[in-house]
Amino acid sequence: GAAGDLVMRQLLSERVVTTLLDRVIQGGNSSVLTHGLMILSELLNTVRNHEGSGSEAQGSSPNAVYDVLSRYMDKLLQLLTPPENAAPMKTTFGELKPPLGSARLKVIQFFETLFNANKTFLDERMAEIGTLKIIVDLFFKYEWNNLLHCIVERIVKRIIIGDSTVLKNQLFSNDADLLNKIVNAQKENDRVCAQPKGQRRGYMGHITSISNAISETANSDESIRQFTSSNQDWITFVQSKLRDINLIE
Repeated sequence: GAAGDLVMRQLLSERVVTTLLDRVIQGGNSSVLTHGLMILSELLNTVRNHEGSGSEAQGSSPNAVYDVLSRYMDKLLQLLTPPENAAPMKTTFGELKPPLGSARLKVIQFFETLFNANKTFLDERMAEIGTLKIIVDLFFKYEWNNLLHCIVERIVKRIIIGDSTVLKNQLFSNDADLLNKIVNAQKENDRVCAQPKGQRRGYMGHITSISNAISETANSDESIRQFTSSNQDWITFVQSKLRDINLIE
């Protein structure tokens, strides 16, 4: 109804989104950050559902929301830097110094929402500030965090099959350097598994899935093939190790 539309226009206004982002970034505790990002994610989903309806009032258009997010994006990315006083956490796989934590995981989930928005200027902004490098590095750093691996795998696959050349370039160039990181992770996993009581790393299933997606998409996507065809280590990995894994699994 009209009342609901009015409330939604107010929630999607630049003023409200700015206030929410200020609270998230300056909140000082993980509870404020987590709940604030949950609200922002719901607002973004609402924006996507309402886009093209033509019912938005001035100051509450989808682009107004995205514009605010674009301005705050570097500050959001800084939330992925662990606090200096973060206490180590002991796990069955060893000590995490520092642990990833639920707050940083929520930030990565929020960036997934931004990638899913499929907005060129958001993609360009995320590439400009090096978002993918940080997210990919976290994927490999926290080798036993399955929820993190699931989120990053979805992000990577969306970029691979998407239309954003700028994100593909960042993913596969020396910036995020995904191909070489996959090859090196496979080599390190083989080395560990060859040792007594060696255990397969937690992200290897995700790496296999991502590698297959890259290999398949490169057949029809020149923007990806330019990277895969010029990386001899990747070619060797695909033709040997990845092929063997696929035959087994």
